[in-house]
Order: sequence, then structure tokens, then C-alpha cells
Amino acid sequence: MPPRDPVLLVHGFMSSGGDWEVLRTRLLAAGYRDSEIAAMSYDSNQPNIAIAEEVAAAVDALRAQTRKKRVDIVSHSMGAISTRWYVEELGGDERVDAWVSIAGVNDGTYWAYGCLGVVSCVDMLPGSDTLAILERELDTDGAVRFGAWWSPCDTLIVPNASARVPGARNVRTSCLDHFTVQDDPTVLAQVERFLQAKHATR
Repeated sequence: MPPRDPVLLVHGFMSSGGDWEVLRTRLLAAGYRDSEIAAMSYDSNQPNIAIAEEVAAAVDALRAQTRKKRVDIVSHSMGAISTRWYVEELGGDERVDAWVSIAGVNDGTYWAYGCLGVVSCVDMLPGSDTLAILERELDTDGAVRFGAWWSPCDTLIVPNASARVPGARNVRTSCLDHFTVQDDPTVLAQVERFLQAKHATR
């Protein structure tokens, strides 16, 4: 197996690190050590900028544990916002090789209007201040490889195309719902290949 980066898994809105067992199992079967995979959990009742600080701490812990310079990040749903904030605003571009979004809230979702009592939902609104900054700062020509998987049948990312990232490797999945896409064998096989592709120049 070619050199690989450790992998940080970041869940979505009101979920937990336990939601990644299918991908974790696949990565272990592919030859990753348990110590090379971390699935963080966070409190969704806080701004995504605050969650990004927790992502930064989790990345540093994984780097220290594995003695690797860079990690790969795989996110689901709202996890795309905090992880991109880390990459684009907190110096994560120097510590991340591949960033993956599965059904990510990359350009907002109208679904978020239904949960505005939770501060992180404000970040998910189309055109939110947080997303506007991320759009302005996005650099897909840098060292970080960006990949986004999106489903045409996702009823929580509205419109579906909002899960795409300009300039990234954008992959349309089959007709999968917002949560099934996270465990879909075809999607996860594609994500694995993306993670293990040629790394960015160090």
C-alpha cells in the first residue's frame, strides 16, 4: 500500500463519532491501523467556528499520535462547514492532505430554516456570513485535495447541488438519502481511492 495519512472523521448536525463505524471498518480492512483513524464528537449547539477549533485540536492529537505531518479529513453534512473553516481559516491547509465532504452543507441548505433555534443552523443558511467567508477563501489549487460527494435524492441538502464545492472533485452518487450516502459501499469505495491517491507535494 502506498504511504497513507491518518484519517479524521467528522460527523454532522446532532450526530456523533459513532456514526462512522461502517467507514472505520472499511479503512481497517484496507490496512489502516486503529491508531490512524479518529472519529471525533462535538456539541452541535455551538457555532461552526467554535467546532472548527475542536477539529484543530483533534487534528493535532492525531498528528502527534501517528507522528505524521498531514491528515485526511472526511466529513458528513454540517461537518463540512467546521472542517472547511479549519482548513481555510485556521491554518489547516498546512496539516491536511485530502478533505472529503459527504452530503456536505457547502453552499447552504433551506432545510436549516427549520432549526434556527440552534446557533449552528444559522451557519447552514444559504448565504450565511460563515459560508460567504468560506466561499471567498476557498483555494482548490493549493496543497489540499478537495472532494465532495452529493446525492440528487438528498432531501436535507436543498438544493442538492449545494453539496458541491467549486473546483473540487465533485461526485454525483446514485439516488441515496442524506444518511444512507454516508454508509453506501460505492461511495465509500470511491472515498477510499480518493484518500489513497497521490498525495499533495509536501
